[in-house]
Amino acid sequence: ISQPPEEVVSSPPMLRYDPRIVKNLHTVGVLERDDPRDLFKTHYGKSKEGCIVKGSDRFMMIFRQVCMHLDLDAAKSKGLLVDWYPAHSQCWLSKLSKSWGNFSLLTDLTFLQPVNLIHDYFGARVAFIFAWNGFYCKALFALSFLAIIIESAGWIARRYIDAVIVEKRVVLAFSIVTVVWARLAVNMWTREQQFFLKMWDMTEDSCHEVPRPSFQGERQPSPADLNLMVKQYPAHSAAARRFCST
Repeated sequence: ISQPPEEVVSSPPMLRYDPRIVKNLHTVGVLERDDPRDLFKTHYGKSKEGCIVKGSDRFMMIFRQVCMHLDLDAAKSKGLLVDWYPAHSQCWLSKLSKSWGNFSLLTDLTFLQPVNLIHDYFGARVAFIFAWNGFYCKALFALSFLAIIIESAGWIARRYIDAVIVEKRVVLAFSIVTVVWARLAVNMWTREQQFFLKMWDMTEDSCHEVPRPSFQGERQPSPADLNLMVKQYPAHSAAARRFCST
């Protein structure tokens, strides 16, 4: 379809992992080896052979399984653990320092963030934080030009018109500009957010939640499936919190 191959949207479609696909393709001679790395995207870190699962995803898989059976923070407070944290990768840190953690980028007014690189290393939550920060800075930068223009027009008008009238008109004009700017910014961020959600396969039916072993609740029938018993916060406590918050 004549799309530039270097663009993200031109990447191959996402294919869920299934070892049977690799085995069948190898059987009919499409793949030389019965190795998923010949079909799926391979990520390289310390191992030269690579892995089809990113380092951040491997950590989240381990962390999710551990949290289903153990409260790490409670174990640390009781002295069972000294501390727990994921170790950094020097290879990834060198990549991030070149494209992101560089003081020369302070003069870059495009506020471009290496969101995909951040996502591959830190995960989706951190990536969305910096994606929002970069977008918000660009939106405020665009609004600053309009603010300067309106303030300059008001300063010139004060020389010929009553200052009180000018102040009212300047406030009204900038209020209208701010409302329009906010609507445009929300629409653009929603579009960008949906783009990242689709690209990172973070749909509603995908499981990205991490269990909270420290959650205090009572086992009750699930609102989604009454046949399942799940931990839920007591209804009277939740109502009290909502009442106090209002």
